[in-house]
Amino acid sequence: YDKRGNTRHLQTAIHLATRCLDLTPNGHPSLPHYQQRLATSFRERYLKMGSLFDLGVAFILRKAAAGATTPSHPYFWWHQSSLRNIYMDRFNRLGHLSDLEAALAIAKNAINLHPKDNRVEVAWWYQCLAISHDLRFTRLQEPQDLEGEMVASQAALDATPPGDPDLPSRQNQLGKAYSNQYKTFQRLGM
Repeated sequence: YDKRGNTRHLQTAIHLATRCLDLTPNGHPSLPHYQQRLATSFRERYLKMGSLFDLGVAFILRKAAAGATTPSHPYFWWHQSSLRNIYMDRFNRLGHLSDLEAALAIAKNAINLHPKDNRVEVAWWYQCLAISHDLRFTRLQEPQDLEGEMVASQAALDATPPGDPDLPSRQNQLGKAYSNQYKTFQRLGM
């Protein structure tokens, strides 16, 4: 599906992944991976066709996959990232603040639990946190989100090694945070 965009291929992927799940017993070590694979196909179909049903199924599957893993699981962070992304998809489509709050909580939890020696992943999670604060500020106009965006953006930049291909993106996010703060203070006459 990815290369040609043929929805029949996507439908076949959904069918086969569904059969795989049907044959996999609860508690099987690969169950979260299979749930994630099916969720990815439903999400791809949602992105292509816009069906809320597909978004809902992808959400249920990603939540189940993330809930079935612990921080010691080799794919724990991948499942957490996928769950955060589906919450962001839901927020962007439905506008429910609770979805944004859940995505923000996942990023905070990831920062607290993630091994600090993996700077690249820690930087990515800080950037996720900064983006969530930015979106929540846009919605609620709460000053603590401006501060949260600024702190998370700076932490993301600080954790990004020199020469990393994401360095420009991290610098841009911090610049956006400063710009948001400037515009807000101008609007408030400060």
